[in-house]
Amino acid sequence: MVRRIDFHSGAPPMFESFFPPDPAELDDSHLELRDRLARRAWRVESLILHSDLPWIDIELEIAAMRRLVEEEWPERLPLFEALYAERFDRLESQWGHARSAF
Repeated sequence: MVRRIDFHSGAPPMFESFFPPDPAELDDSHLELRDRLARRAWRVESLILHSDLPWIDIELEIAAMRRLVEEEWPERLPLFEALYAERFDRLESQWGHARSAF
């Protein structure tokens, strides 16, 4: 079963606070940042799940994402840690060890 999050009703508070539910509330720079973060997150997730790169190289990609948020939207850095960094760590712990076994 796929659970879809409706950002207009019942979304977890941290998602709503990172990016407002209505894109009209974001200016162009924040929309661009949202898109850049989404692309980088997809890349990091792909590296974790589908590559044999050492974890240190993946951590460098995560650090680049963190710097982007620090430079562009520093007040959202705690949310970055809660959303992205935790997810990447969880993916690594669940799937990363399987990579090294092959």
